Amino acid sequence: MQGKWLANLQYLMQNADASLLNVIDESALALLMSSGGDISDFSSATDSLEAISNAVGAISTGDAVAEIGSYTGQSNLKTLLAALGIPDTTAKPLYTCIITDRLDNATHGLSALSTDIGTNQTDIDAILADVGDFSARTKNLKSLLAVLGVPDVDDNTLYKLVYTDMLAHGTHGLAALDTDLTTIINDLANGTDGLGALKTAIEAVPGTNSAALASSWTAALATALANYTAVRAGYIDDIMEELAHRSYIFPDLGSDIDLTCTLTSGEIDTYGTWAEITDSGATTFGSVITATGGHVSAIKIRTTSVDDVLYVIELGYGPDAGTVTVWDITSFGSGTKKIDSDEQERFRPPAIPSGQKVWYRMKTENNANATAAITLRYHAHA
Repeated sequence: MQGKWLANLQYLMQNADASLLNVIDESALALLMSSGGDISDFSSATDSLEAISNAVGAISTGDAVAEIGSYTGQSNLKTLLAALGIPDTTAKPLYTCIITDRLDNATHGLSALSTDIGTNQTDIDAILADVGDFSARTKNLKSLLAVLGVPDVDDNTLYKLVYTDMLAHGTHGLAALDTDLTTIINDLANGTDGLGALKTAIEAVPGTNSAALASSWTAALATALANYTAVRAGYIDDIMEELAHRSYIFPDLGSDIDLTCTLTSGEIDTYGTWAEITDSGATTFGSVITATGGHVSAIKIRTTSVDDVLYVIELGYGPDAGTVTVWDITSFGSGTKKIDSDEQERFRPPAIPSGQKVWYRMKTENNANATAAITLRYHAHA
């Protein structure tokens, strides 16, 4: 039997057998060559020792396999220390990094921490004693209630303090507030003294009904606008001009102080004929304001020829003595009878139109052909 085995071994060593017909499944050689001893799927190109050697030799030295255990130089393979976030130091196993360098460290390890806790145990005990002791805390720990600004009362939870004691409180909680608001709303809606009743009462007051007022104001505005003609608009300008204007005097004493203007009366108690108001330099008053028209605002009596008598003067305008429109009448007493001479009388006669001559006529009590020297204050229209 032994000789047969040797003959078979010799055959395998000396003869080609590419199909492995002489290698029996699950034989010792088959178990060495293949997984499970099934020689049928064996390939010398991939499963032979030479093929395995070639595959190992083809692995690059810079590959991840070469970095296994190289903590400081790896570029592809992360170490367990790096994955755990532990300092990656060459030749230091995980035990050294965690136990020796950390937990047993004399400065910040567990022993040092124990020492620090023991040194500060009194303060720590006081702080721990304050936890939950809301009314008696004395150290540095603030309760959640204190941070939230909620009243600090022992054995009162935040829910009780915020909800039960505040929001649900029968006097000043949300329900009580809702009740009060409902009462207010009902009062405002009250048919006797609520807002609706007040509105009705106000509208019942004469002149306060909004619809009636609007109608009345609309009608009044329409009337006003209809009456606001160009003529009436001009009245506003006239009023403004009467309130503020540049005044002048006639005769023009500013240019010649010796100028005079003398009026002469008719027969006793009788008006004289109409005559133009003319100064001693032969300038008529009408020529001064003919371009624009104007207003005379005052007449000043400078001197009179007869004392203690009444003078009456009529003033008018027109194109000639036969067509005069009287625009004012004034009277004064001379001497001591009424007023002293050199007195001024103000008046507001109508405007003198442009292009008109200005006339006068005068009569004197119990005297004929009496005279009065006057000046007129006037302003021309713009």
